[in-house]
Amino acid sequence: MIKTADMTAWSDIIDPTVYADKKSLVNGQLPVHQIGETFNLESHSEDNNGNYINTDKVTVRVDKIKVADDLQLLDNDKIPDAWKTAVDANGKLVQNHLSYMKKGDGVNNLDSVVREENMNQKLLLTTVTYTNTSEEELNHMIYMGTLIALSKQDDGTYTIYMPGTEAGTDYDYYISDGVAKTAEMTYCSVQDDYGNGKNYIPSLKPGESVQVNMAWIVNEKDLENLYLNLNDTGGPYEISEDMRHTGVVYVGKG
Repeated sequence: MIKTADMTAWSDIIDPTVYADKKSLVNGQLPVHQIGETFNLESHSEDNNGNYINTDKVTVRVDKIKVADDLQLLDNDKIPDAWKTAVDANGKLVQNHLSYMKKGDGVNNLDSVVREENMNQKLLLTTVTYTNTSEEELNHMIYMGTLIALSKQDDGTYTIYMPGTEAGTDYDYYISDGVAKTAEMTYCSVQDDYGNGKNYIPSLKPGESVQVNMAWIVNEKDLENLYLNLNDTGGPYEISEDMRHTGVVYVGKG
């Protein structure tokens, strides 16, 4: 038996202030790029001798976005299996059934449904161009697109939220039966059978550019709040240091 009064608690390790800083940033602390704007991106690849390369001599640009009610914009052989079950007999994306929940105390009452809603699901397709501005060939260059939902307050503060967890006036969260979500790209058009995944550009020679399509299925109501993080760090629910440095691209339809 040992005394526990002076032992370090979990709450001492996880500083609430630090945690909050990873969720919210005031205006100016997070660069927000627009569609068509080119900026530099740190990238990871191999040289022609198989040596690991970490370079910032790659530029990236989101050329355009498209929003659709079906999956016709995608290469059929690269569509995730779960998405194929999210369309009706006519190939249209089915609606997402949302149940808005009020939390109980877990003792006297349980979480309960306060209302329900059917929400349209939309395909969001982004076309992104990567350009090698270095003097050496980049092989097996990893690329990543992470879609995040950011709410912007009147004071200019950006806050990441996870669709489904944000509270409303009459509910605490909602659950859904659809496939819509913000996350790392679920679909990507350029693939390389290398490493642990397929999201690699096989080769990018000096001065060469390549276009990549990335796609997600999202709830229609979240479209206006969507931003794209093109770093390979920082998930959809955390603002990383790389995101603060590189910034994000607004790909919403607001």
